[in-house]
Amino acid sequence: MFEFIIFILFLVSFIGLMVGNIRLKIKTSTLTLQLLEARISNNIIIDKAKQEIENEKKIEDSEGFLKFISDSRDWAFSYIEEVQNTLAKFDKNAGKHIDYFNRFSSLSEGQPLHDMLVEISKEYEDIKKLLPADYGKIE
Repeated sequence: MFEFIIFILFLVSFIGLMVGNIRLKIKTSTLTLQLLEARISNNIIIDKAKQEIENEKKIEDSEGFLKFISDSRDWAFSYIEEVQNTLAKFDKNAGKHIDYFNRFSSLSEGQPLHDMLVEISKEYEDIKKLLPADYGKIE
């Protein structure tokens, strides 16, 4: 009978260990699944981020983007050159008259257009500041 009790104790202990082992495996499996889900989500996010970066790079590297940048640069340089040429032309054509007025403006004091020409002379000096100091001197 003593052997039977030992056998029952052994059997109960064995069953207890088996149940504990099964619980541990289930818990480990659940944690492993959660870890896999997190890893998969992380990989999906990383892949989407890489794809976004590649798409942005493709847009920047595309011929259309480069053409846009080049055209914009060309347009800006053309515009600057046109403005500078127009200012230089104004300086060439009107500058000598305004300089003459500045030198001899005391003679026209009291005349109807004197105050207006003083204002024009001041604005002309501001316009001349827009031209580079070496404009027309560098080829």
